Amino acid sequence: MPVYNKLIGDNIPKVIEAAGETFMMRTLNDEEYRQELRKKRLKS
Repeated sequence: MPVYNKLIGDNIPKVIEAAGETFMMRTLNDEEYRQELRKKRLKS
């Protein structure tokens, strides 16, 4: 299974499940979330 370390919107897991796919996700703590947002902003 490919690994995608991405921030996703609230409805994306529902869309994936509706397509019959499986996935794993976790909720980041506040500091992890800020770090990931910074990384995403630097890529833009």
